[in-house]
Amino acid sequence: MTDMTPMVGRRQLLVGSIGAAVREFSWTCRDYRASQWKWIHPWLMDLIFVLHWKYNKNLISIFSGYRSPQTNAQLEGAALNSQHMRALALDIHIPDVDNEAVARDLKKIIYGGTGMYPGRGFTHFDFGPLRSWVA
Repeated sequence: MTDMTPMVGRRQLLVGSIGAAVREFSWTCRDYRASQWKWIHPWLMDLIFVLHWKYNKNLISIFSGYRSPQTNAQLEGAALNSQHMRALALDIHIPDVDNEAVARDLKKIIYGGTGMYPGRGFTHFDFGPLRSWVA
């Protein structure tokens, strides 16, 4: 694994227990196909906690987090300018919770994209431009 110290401009972020948690979350959300990772936006981790709290579910599956450009290009239906390549998006599934309800709730609490994929069983959310869709 490479150096995982986050950088913002030329100033290094404080890497305490929060930094360690974001680093572990980023590794969990890595592009397993390309064996690459990128720092995931910490608010995505916060939103997972909010969903855990709202639905009282200990299991939330993350289908996709960071994607390398190579992996994104190989995936059918992936946006050419996907927020996954910027580590600003997650595709998730919460067992026994309707994806439409998850997408509706996310639209209320984030400024970004929310997408519902009923046939595939997951909900997408990101911190890109404001938009929503059903695919």
